[in-house]
Amino acid sequence: MRKTLALVFSLFGLFDSAYLWWVYTSPTHPLVCLGTGCDEVRASRFAFWGGIPTPAFGVAMYAALVVLLLVEPFVAPHLSGLMRKLAFGISAAGVVISLYFTSLEAFSIHAWCAWCIAQQIAIAFVFILLAIEISKPAVDGPKATHRVALQNVLLFVIALVVAVPAFAWLSHHSAAEVKKQLEAPANAAPPDLTRLVKPDSHTIGPANAPVTVVEFGDFQCPSCIIAEATNQEIRKRFPKQVRFVFHEFPLAKFHQFAEKAAEAAECADDQGKFWQMHDRLYQAYGELAVVQLKYYAQDIGLDTAKFNACLDSGAKAQRVQQDIADGKAVNVNATPTFYVNQQQHVGGLNMQEFTAMVSGAQAPQPAADAKPAPKAETASPPAVKAAPKPVAVPANAPESKQQAVTTASAATSIVPGLAPAPPNPLFMGQASSGDCDENAPKGPQKNEIATTAAQQMLKKGAVFVDIRQPKDFAKSHIPGAVNLPLNKISDGVSTLPKDKPVVVYESGLAAGDVCAASRAAAGLLASRGFKEVKVYHDGFAAWQKAGGAVQ
Repeated sequence: MRKTLALVFSLFGLFDSAYLWWVYTSPTHPLVCLGTGCDEVRASRFAFWGGIPTPAFGVAMYAALVVLLLVEPFVAPHLSGLMRKLAFGISAAGVVISLYFTSLEAFSIHAWCAWCIAQQIAIAFVFILLAIEISKPAVDGPKATHRVALQNVLLFVIALVVAVPAFAWLSHHSAAEVKKQLEAPANAAPPDLTRLVKPDSHTIGPANAPVTVVEFGDFQCPSCIIAEATNQEIRKRFPKQVRFVFHEFPLAKFHQFAEKAAEAAECADDQGKFWQMHDRLYQAYGELAVVQLKYYAQDIGLDTAKFNACLDSGAKAQRVQQDIADGKAVNVNATPTFYVNQQQHVGGLNMQEFTAMVSGAQAPQPAADAKPAPKAETASPPAVKAAPKPVAVPANAPESKQQAVTTASAATSIVPGLAPAPPNPLFMGQASSGDCDENAPKGPQKNEIATTAAQQMLKKGAVFVDIRQPKDFAKSHIPGAVNLPLNKISDGVSTLPKDKPVVVYESGLAAGDVCAASRAAAGLLASRGFKEVKVYHDGFAAWQKAGGAVQ
């Protein structure tokens, strides 16, 4: 009975580890979280060891235990005892390792993953049951041993029958919720542009500015991080000509920290520092776990006791959901999405063309008998006809094709009174930048290459662009690579030669992580006139594993 129970817990641990392994292979895989810290643990630096997802080691351990416990009744008595001792040794090592990971969750990650805790409980029970079995081995006759063997095989078959549909449900459940949440109905109503600027909207700049820019953003979206560099330049260069408005639009099912980060910005607003927190969150480059959000609050000088209480209570969740509802009301389904004087533009703004547009805009003159708005910062701009939604252009599309598409989508002037701009000067072609767009394709695309192709392009003189942070780049990188972190790449594009192929790469610590940051960077380069832009979808970890040269 003890060995059968040990097998039950081993099978449970194997299922648990296998599910987590699948989840960890890509940040785009949905995680059915059974607690508040699952995503924080998955996003921590302890989620991978030597480029291997941590749950993979759990799969190896539990698989070994399952094999040993299944086979043990069928072998000779002297081999049976040896196999029990081996299983006991594996479980003992597993308990030690699980205690180590528990301490990491408690003292380093500051978050608890229910799936991980379940594994730790399972291995603890296996250890206890096998310890009792080793110290007081049951004396079974041939018939009893045969019965146990058949019982264990039957248990394994039942577990397999249950596990397969359970795994399928877990792997698709959250994905279905994402589709349900973000998929616009076929009979969507016309955009309600009165919801672009509301009394409680976050605005900066004069209410009577000739240009109003409204952004729907996600603090964890790589495309938003790229676009923010231009946004900051706009706010700095045109403090009187441009009013900037920000709406929260976290794609929570794709970006596990985005919604809580949005709440953090709203909590900072209670202390009059929304824009300071807004800037700090984008500077974090996606490192937005709750414990980090609390550090950022301290960085910008907030009353941390009040901020922490606000964040932990979820008091701003409804405020964030209201912004999301406003976004859906104006037909937003990707980030960043901008409305420039009520015309929609998906993707970042082009600074050069935006400057020309602002220079030609004239501030509206109020009528002589007009009464001033009660609160100028929140007055809504006059309604104008919304421009058609721009068509997303693949990151590797030729420049001429991008111009043709954007020209077709620019049906009206960007600013009332100005002539239509051919092509649409504000669209940068970032709408296809990975998981910041609900319609973005999943898996490798035509402009994505594997390790062998990347090595060949390096030999042919292609320029490699490493978009990791400088501290990671300094440790090791592909020879000759240029370091342009994602949040700085917009400023550094001019340093790259346009007459050579460009290959963008990141860490590659998880299969699929390329579909966010690297695609966003490649989309930016393609929109700036680079003719051949490739994405190395295996990443630097795979480069090292394949024995590629590094420096």
